[in-house]
Amino acid sequence: MDRRDADTAPATKSGGAPAGLLRAALTRARTALLPALAFAPAYAGGVVVAVALHLYWRETAFNTRTGAILILFALGALLGGFLAYVLAATVAGARPFSARLAAIAVALMAITAGVTAFLFFLQFRVYYAQWHSDHFGRLWLMQMAYTGATAVYIFMSSGLKLILPFGLPVLFAAAWVFARRKGR
Repeated sequence: MDRRDADTAPATKSGGAPAGLLRAALTRARTALLPALAFAPAYAGGVVVAVALHLYWRETAFNTRTGAILILFALGALLGGFLAYVLAATVAGARPFSARLAAIAVALMAITAGVTAFLFFLQFRVYYAQWHSDHFGRLWLMQMAYTGATAVYIFMSSGLKLILPFGLPVLFAAAWVFARRKGR
């Protein structure tokens, strides 16, 4: 490597990754925090409207149970929307429109479902805690694993049906809004 190549080569950290790439990703994540705070409540509101429309479409009575369902989806979409926005802004950066659209769509689908399933798991854990072991040990870990697997299975089979028919337009509208903004 001659002197000209050494001057143009990016500086690397001890792990071998270019220092500039990590610094740029952290800068994109930091600048995405404020827009994510505005994006997440709007996305959560859209998801709640979609779930409420689905419940209305299925002729489900609105009571405390459906209110709890709406709160669960609102919190999952709020946290999921915030995390997905920051992740997609960090990963997609200044890439073309299609790359930003794909990044936010995948992030919104996966993270919103994951966070909402985790909140569903916490609700299961609180309910089944009375029958679980009191101390941390092998039995407790097994009980947590089975409770978690059950919660995720029930959420994936029952909970996602509440989002899918009416939630897809919300997802695509949110992805479109994100992708239209110019990446940094």
